[in-house]
Amino acid sequence: MIVCEGTQFSNVNSLSEVDVEREVRELISSCKRLIVANISPLDVDRLHTFYRVACECGRELVLNAKLAAILARIDGYNIKNYPDLSELGILHIEKKRLVKWKRSLLAGAGRSTFSSRFSEREYELGKKFRCMVEVDDLIRNPSDYILITSYYSYEELAELYRRGRGRMNGGIYIMSTSEPFDEELEVKFDKLKNWIRIAGFMYYPIHSSGHIRPIDLKKFLDEVGAKIVVPIHTDSPFYFESFIRDLNVKVLHPVRGEPLKIKL
Repeated sequence: MIVCEGTQFSNVNSLSEVDVEREVRELISSCKRLIVANISPLDVDRLHTFYRVACECGRELVLNAKLAAILARIDGYNIKNYPDLSELGILHIEKKRLVKWKRSLLAGAGRSTFSSRFSEREYELGKKFRCMVEVDDLIRNPSDYILITSYYSYEELAELYRRGRGRMNGGIYIMSTSEPFDEELEVKFDKLKNWIRIAGFMYYPIHSSGHIRPIDLKKFLDEVGAKIVVPIHTDSPFYFESFIRDLNVKVLHPVRGEPLKIKL
């Protein structure tokens, strides 16, 4: 029995990571304004793609604080293509009050003298990064940076608009992660798209999902001689079944809250 995903049966994305890198490179190399990209926080390969392109185009990669905190926590686990954090910056958005973890992380990145106001752990994580970058740095020298965000964050765009006042027009926003899959994320995504327009950025979706293509999944099931298949993470389970019907495979459809009965 094989349990397998069927994510792309309703919407096939044929881009590979190589394709993503080529399109990102072409786009960034043709732009003299600020580049902002949104990626999944744990998509290390995608971050590495943007890092390579940034180096080729003479730009510095800057992360928002939330993404930086996540990456700092999982640094050192020998993950393939993991970025060298000492070459990345963290964006500082000036506020009257910052939560302690963010204040501490930024203080470490900015090499501020440690004090009791900081969390020692977050302060040390911040020191993994090259520096702290101010919003005004992005406004003054937009062609020098690529800002990487995550979780459909629009705080950075709002601050760029507030402080830049029209000077950020002509920038490019690259959506390089999956589109929202629930109502809460859709609301946040809509707000983000509004801020992209308000801030004067052009929107470009460039993403490779990482999910297996239907034709490749079918080939795999045939080669391993699957007898029973349970499709998960798909909104087209019966299309999935019809697509592999000629393999003479029994397809079991799981139902939420009900046990799956398997007869071998």
